[in-house]
Amino acid sequence: MWFNCRCGYRFHDNTDFLPFKGYVLPDEDSDEFSDSFHRYRAIKGETIEDEHRRSDIVCDLWERMRTIYQCPDCGAVYFDDFNSNALHGFVPMAALEGMEEEVDGRLKSIARENDETGKNLLKSHKNFNKN
Repeated sequence: MWFNCRCGYRFHDNTDFLPFKGYVLPDEDSDEFSDSFHRYRAIKGETIEDEHRRSDIVCDLWERMRTIYQCPDCGAVYFDDFNSNALHGFVPMAALEGMEEEVDGRLKSIARENDETGKNLLKSHKNFNKN
């Protein structure tokens, strides 16, 4: 997978141990994860069934995690969306101060290239400026 940041940095997610990639557990899933973790710690048997239960708990946790990317150049953060195949981008406030026209121009340029991330960023930026 690859995508462009609003600043032009190109993310390449095609290997492990990437310094700009991480995972986040949504708060709404944290209690359930905690319960699963305690069940995992409570398993003392050595049967195949116990190994399967441990594996199920770890897989359940992994499925709840969201991928997060942070641009090493500008600090923008992108979260994946469980409900679609989209990324949601967030830009540090300091990066926008005094740059409204430049940001608008860049986002419009990205959106014209028919890039879904760019279109979402432009929409978010317009909504942010309304408030």
